[in-house]
Amino acid sequence: MSFDFVERYYGRSFYRGQQVVCTDGARRERGLVVKATHYVYVLVDGERHARPWHPADVEPVTAQNVEASS
Repeated sequence: MSFDFVERYYGRSFYRGQQVVCTDGARRERGLVVKATHYVYVLVDGERHARPWHPADVEPVTAQNVEASS
């Protein structure tokens, strides 16, 4: 399982090093994509270890979601 699996199964495309915003309920966190299995592993800003996130909870950084998370 990999980035290809995530794209085929969830219809969401990610790549290693991509800046993303992760949403967990009311909390939004920015970070970098590290790897993918059936989850997307994101190294959240300020943390030392990547955490798995469901692909539906991860979106690429855009001008709109950067302003919303500030």
